[in-house]
Order: sequence, then structure tokens, then C-alpha cells
Amino acid sequence: MNLLTRTSSALLAGLALSSLGQAATVQLPASAALPPGSGTDSGFAIRVAQAPVDAEVGNNYLRALRQIEGTLTDIEGNPIADEAFEGTGPGGSHLEDLIYFERDGFPIDITDADGAVVDSLPSYFFPGIPGVTAHTDKFAVEVVAYVELPAGETTFGISVSADRTDVNDDDGYVVFVGANPRDFFATKVAEYQRIAQGFTVDQHIENQFTVSAPSAGIYPFRLLYWQTGRGANLHWYTIPSGSGLRTFVNSPEASALKAYRATSQAAPNAPYVADVQPLPDSSGIEPTAPIEILLADRTATVNTGSVKLFLNNAPATPLDVTKSGAHTTVVFQPDPARTTADNRVRLEFADSAGGAHVQEWQFEINTSGGNANPVAGQWDFDNGNLAATVGNPLAYLGGPGGIAAQKTEFGTTTDFGIDGIDGEPARVMRVPGDLDRNIGYVMDHGLTPNGGGTRVNQYTLIMDVFVAETGSFAAALLQTSSVDNTDDGDLFWQQGNFGQGGGGYNGKGTFTAGSWHRFAAAYDMAANPPVVVKYCDGIKQDDWTANQSLDNPRRSLLPTAVLFGDGDQDERREMFVSSIQIREGRLSDAQLALLGGPVAGGIPIALPTSNVTGQWDFNFADLSATIGSPLQYLDGAEGLTAAGTMFGITGEGDFAGIANINGEPASIMRVPGDLDRNIGYVIEHRIAPNGGGTRVNQYTLIMDVMVANEGAFAAAMLQTSSQDNTDDGDLFWQQGNFGQGANGYNGTGIFTAGEWHRVVAAYNMAANPPVVVKYVDGVFQDNWTANQSLDNPRRSLLPTAVLFGDGDQDERREWWVNAIQIRSAPLSPVEIESLGGPSAGGIPIALTVAAPPMLSVSRDGGSLTISWPADAAGYVLEATDTLPNGAWSEVPGVSGNSTTVTITGAQQYFRLQRP
Repeated sequence: MNLLTRTSSALLAGLALSSLGQAATVQLPASAALPPGSGTDSGFAIRVAQAPVDAEVGNNYLRALRQIEGTLTDIEGNPIADEAFEGTGPGGSHLEDLIYFERDGFPIDITDADGAVVDSLPSYFFPGIPGVTAHTDKFAVEVVAYVELPAGETTFGISVSADRTDVNDDDGYVVFVGANPRDFFATKVAEYQRIAQGFTVDQHIENQFTVSAPSAGIYPFRLLYWQTGRGANLHWYTIPSGSGLRTFVNSPEASALKAYRATSQAAPNAPYVADVQPLPDSSGIEPTAPIEILLADRTATVNTGSVKLFLNNAPATPLDVTKSGAHTTVVFQPDPARTTADNRVRLEFADSAGGAHVQEWQFEINTSGGNANPVAGQWDFDNGNLAATVGNPLAYLGGPGGIAAQKTEFGTTTDFGIDGIDGEPARVMRVPGDLDRNIGYVMDHGLTPNGGGTRVNQYTLIMDVFVAETGSFAAALLQTSSVDNTDDGDLFWQQGNFGQGGGGYNGKGTFTAGSWHRFAAAYDMAANPPVVVKYCDGIKQDDWTANQSLDNPRRSLLPTAVLFGDGDQDERREMFVSSIQIREGRLSDAQLALLGGPVAGGIPIALPTSNVTGQWDFNFADLSATIGSPLQYLDGAEGLTAAGTMFGITGEGDFAGIANINGEPASIMRVPGDLDRNIGYVIEHRIAPNGGGTRVNQYTLIMDVMVANEGAFAAAMLQTSSQDNTDDGDLFWQQGNFGQGANGYNGTGIFTAGEWHRVVAAYNMAANPPVVVKYVDGVFQDNWTANQSLDNPRRSLLPTAVLFGDGDQDERREWWVNAIQIRSAPLSPVEIESLGGPSAGGIPIALTVAAPPMLSVSRDGGSLTISWPADAAGYVLEATDTLPNGAWSEVPGVSGNSTTVTITGAQQYFRLQRP
């Protein structure tokens, strides 16, 4: 294929424009250099793959890599078909002279930062696209070329398509150079950087990058490009120093670099490592994750009998090595109980041409007992500079002489004439609000790639911040997609909420300007679906799932990001910042709720733990969650449940006759008492199956409720056996007690109608015997063991259950509810007793349990006196002859927390136990 005639930009009316970007120089490895003259067959070898139009695919490098290798699967592990047409070259490759493709064959314009056209490039259709079903989306392209480079620096340019900032549908690419350019461990020399205009469609983004060759020769390049939707273009060229003229690689011009699609050298024709999991240098990996390696044959093939794997220098056995076509899969399942976080892997194999291959890499796992979400960086500004409390210092975006450094100020809230934090003066940093892309603070966060991607996909950002009351409609908080802040920001404050793009600003509106707030954004691009969980002052705002994906440049992190940066210079306000923290991994909803609001002392480094997965407090007169997923009306927003449900405050309005809780008004929900199976509230509890069964067998349900004085003999509280509530309920109030079935209502009778109570049911279907421990207002009711078993549908949970649902429509009463909580484990009696009775503030998320009393032992001749503090009531002294599996029995003769036993010469062990 020959180069089309270069066209004057004046003739290209109506075409989209692009921007320019320049990356740092990358030194090419000397090991990649091939001898001059070793390239054969002028041009490029191109492989193309395309997914069906209805397939769900990611918009990232790993999707493209696996799509090209033919190993891409859907979320259920099923192979995704390739619809692209094959070429006539080796392995179905297309043989092309130039890389100048556009989806419809249209030319493109290149512009400078001011929008002026600086060059115009012709285009041709992508090879193999459209595929067999005639669509032009969801494809990947691999370009391999052996490029003749002079010694020293060469500047390349690559242009691809971009779109509006809020649709997150830019194309992307990565460029590698290596002895075998297809190898997973080849040197990355360039990748896509978004420098686009914020709300312009169909843009053509140019990134420039410079490589430095240690000597003249042939260098193997691999360019991996991907497209998901909307526009698509890929142009590869050089930019001779000082000329500004783009020259296609391998074009006929005398100044053009020559490219070859093949080589006579052995290394590029050897088998290569095509893919590995976990990814090199990644962290936060679960210890149960297998090590998986994909090897791919070239002219030489893998000798499967030679494959060896080592983990931390120990042979990995048993090793599963499977050959299928040109691919060899290597799988090893490490010991999930290993306690060393650092995992170093070494792979060895030989090929059919006699070549030997060795590759090493490392990753880190989460180990038991460690903090799963350690603080990687914290900045508190106590010293009046950008120094770090934890991790690396921040840096001014434009350097120490730039506008950010000139306009940033440090001082106290009093100095700046703004409110203190929680009533106390605090040291803060003033962030200037100028609409200038040179303002921002470079955050070297220190996190390593995680979540199964090549970027940091799981992290939590927390700030104590004060947004000025005047300024732009929105104000930038974080820039992730452009390390030099030439693109639109990626997290913004906006009119009482925070987020980005369509569907990104859902919330309670509590992030108000002119006041101090603590906001937290917990990113998890590896979740299904990918999500950013947003909290402000301990109040859940939203599970933000719009426009998310693994390695999404607007959600995941490169090694650095820019705080308060907005590259399109239209969304900034003056801010005051007291504390900033970034943590590895996504904090749980419970931890985010426990963060609460800002304090003068900054964001805590140590956080309490909690196994609460769902909590609902009705403070916003709706079904939204304090923790976890919102409740849902069983019969929909227009159904009987929604029509009969009411929200309000005790002692006020419609609830004027409803008693306060402990004398304090409380936000509550009224549950209608109609005998109708369509009434109920769907609870998505977010607890994974546990206890050794296929359902949730271990959990605790807690409610602060009041049941009406009148109505049916019993009143449903929980339905577990039928997700659509067509069966009898499974937990009921009945005449002062609660439970279900024969022997299910044993208790003290204190769960009285017409009064507020805190009710706790701790389920453990994995115990021996299976049991539900029942408490009311901190008072033990019963160890309910009748009709229990693992996976019992009336005791264990499916992914959802129905609150206050009774499918046979005969056991319901009106209820008033102040708080509902569910936990992923059965609470102990001591923990339940610490909860006590109901409170207007709701159910505690973190439990404060008093330390158990200590036993005191004194000897007098042949006897021992064993005692414990007199104010430690409710404990039983037990003894056994054997540990750890001995039978414990109560010690007789205890009086006043003391007893005396005779020394017999045989060993004996004692403990205090709370029944």
C-alpha cells in the first residue's frame, strides 16, 4: 500500500482537532538492538481482533492483549469470539506499509495547544475492520515492526481518537521495545496520555515520545492499540527535531525511518511470555490467587517438558503445564496459608531451537493479621510546607518557581479568617482558586498496581477540606488521567456533591461550600461492577458505578496524580485543606462511616474494624443506606409498600404520638401492617456464603424497633426462605418474644408491644449444634437450636432477604423502625450485651467491649484461692485437665467471685466464661 498524497489542512474543513503532548525520553535497552541490515520485508506485521457488538469488554491494555492472543473471556469465563477478518500474512497477519488508519478512512488534522492546525495527515481503513458482522467497534490492533534507528534520540508521535471527557471512551495504546517485542516483559516506552479538550467530540489526540538508542541498529517495536466505541484512528510517525513536520514511519520520504515486518534474528522468532497473573509489581493480591502464565509459540516452540517455576526460590509443585495450539498454559496454586507478603517468581523454559529462557518478577499478597488498607501517604501541613506525615512529600506542579508555589499559603484557620474544625483552630494549606492548569500538587502516592490491572485500581482518598463559597460551578479535587494536568480533572466538588461526569454527582448534598467536611472516595475498579464508594462526614453519598472499568485512566492511578488539578482550566475554586490521606485498597463502608467528620487533629491513621455490611438509619426519609446497599420496596416504587411507608421524627407531625427513644427524638420509618405478601423491603446484605455452606450461615441481625399494640397474633420481622415473599416468614415477634416455630419463642417476654426495643439475633448454622442466640435490650433470651442446620433456608441467607415480609399473609403488624443493621458474623454474648438497648442515634458500628477480668491466684499451703474483681458480674469459673481440646466444666463452690481448690498434683487449667 502506498502513501496517499499529503493534503493541505485548508482542504480538511469540518474535521476534529487534536492536541499535543510530550513525554520524557526513554533509554532503549542495549539487549534489544539487532544488527543493522537484519530486518527483512519492508513494512509492518499487523494482527487484528474484534469482539461482537454486544460483548462486554474493558477499555484497557489487558483487554487488548488478551483479545490479540485469543484468550479474552467474558465475566463468566466464556471465550469472546473474534470477528475481525484475517490477513494473508503469517498467523493471519495483515501486511501493511504504513500505520495511518481511521475507522472511515478520513484524514485528520493535528493542532497546537491553541487550536491552530499544524499538520494534516491522510488515512486509510483499519485492516480487517469491519469484521464479519460489519460493525466498527471493540477491536484491538497489534503492530510489530523492526525499526532502523540511528544512535541517540528519535522523537515519535502517535495519534488516536478521543471523545468528550464525560463518556470515558478514548482509544488507547502502549508501545514496547524488546529483544522479542511481543514478550510481556519488554520495555514500555510510551502509552496513551489524555490531553484532550473537555467537551469536544471526535478528537484526535497526539502524544509525542522520545527514545534514545544506545547504538545504531534495528530495534523491535510492538504497538498495541485498542478501541471500544465512537471514533477510531491510529497514526504513527516521527517528528524530526525542530521541523514540526510529521513523517510516517516507513514512508517513501528520504527522512523517514525504515521499518521491517520480519527479521532473520533468533530472539524475535522465539516463544515468548504472552501474559501473567498476578501482574508484576502488583500488590493487594489474595493469597488464594493462582499464578498463571501464558506462553506463545513463534517459529521456535515451547518445550513443555522443560518448564519450571519457582516461588521464593522453592520449586513450584505440582505444576500444571498444558499445551493447546500455539499456547502453553502454566498454572501453580500456592499455599494460601503462606505468611510472607513478598512473592518472587522465576520461570524457566527451553524452546525447540535450543534457546533457554528465564524470567523473574514479584508481587505482594495480603497476609493475615496485617492492615489490609495501610496508609501510603498523608499530608497534614503542620510545618507550613508540603512535607509528608506518611510517605513522600507533595510537589508543586509547576516546580518551586511556578504559580502554584507562588500562590499557595500556609497558616491557621484563624489566620485565614475561616471557621475552625469542630470548633478548634487548625493548621491548613490554602489552595489558590485561579483557573490555571499550572496549579496543582503532584502526589507521589507510593502505591503499586493492584486489582489485576497495570495501574492502581484499588485505593481510598480522604480529605478534610473547606471549599470557598464563591467561584466556578465545580471545583477540581483530583487529576488522574494526565500526570502533567493537560486534561480535564477527574474528581470534582459540585454544588454540595462530588464525583465526575454523567451519573457521577449522586449524593445527599451534604458536601456544602463554606464549611469543613471530610470526604472519602474508595475506588475499586476490580469490583463487579467497578465502583467508587463516596462518603462525606461519615454519611454515605453513593455507590458510583457510571463510566468505571479496570485501568480506567479517570479512576485508576499512575505512579503520580495531581491534587486540585484541572487541565482545561474552568473548574477550580479556592480551598483550604487540613489533611489528605491515601490508602492502599478500598476501605469498607463500615470504615468509611466510622471516619465521621473532620477534626483539627487530621485524618486518623489507625481505623477501628467492623463487620457491619449493611445499616439503615432513615435519617434522610428514604431507604438509603448508612452502610452497604439501599433497601428496596418489595413491590416497587409505585406499589403497596411504598404507598404505606412513612418517614418522620418521633413526636412530630404524623408521628406526634410515637414515643421518643430514651427521651430523644429519632428519625424513623413506619412499616405498614397490612396482611399482604406484597409488603416488605428487600435487603441486599453483601455477605458472601460462609460457614462451609452455599448460603450465608453466620450473621447477626440487629433492629431498633417498636411493634404496634394491635394487630395479628404474630408480626413478621424477616423472610429468608423466599426472595419474592411467597412463603411464610422466618422470624416473628410473638407476645413479648421473637423467633419461629415450635420452641422458637423461648425468652423472658420483655419484647413488649408499644415500646422501643433493640433486638439481636446472632445466627450460626455452622456451630455444633447450629444456633440462633437471641437478645432483647442486652438481656439474654435463648440459645435457639430447634430446627436448625447448615444452609437451612429458614435460617441462612440467599443474596437478598425480605424485611417484615410474610408470604402467607396472616402474621403482620404495623412497625416503627429507627435502625437496622446486619453483620457478617455472629456476635458473641459479650459483644451483644455491650449493645444494650435502643438509642435515638442508632446502632453502633464499632463495638466497645470491656476487657475481660483477670484471674488472681494465691497459694496457702495445699490450696489455691482463685478470684476476680467483685464488680465483674455474670462470669462463670470453668476448669479442664487438658488443652487445647479438653472438656471444660464449671468449678463448684464459687462465692463472691472467689473459690478455694485443693492442690492434687495433677495439672489443671482455669478460665472465666460468660454464658
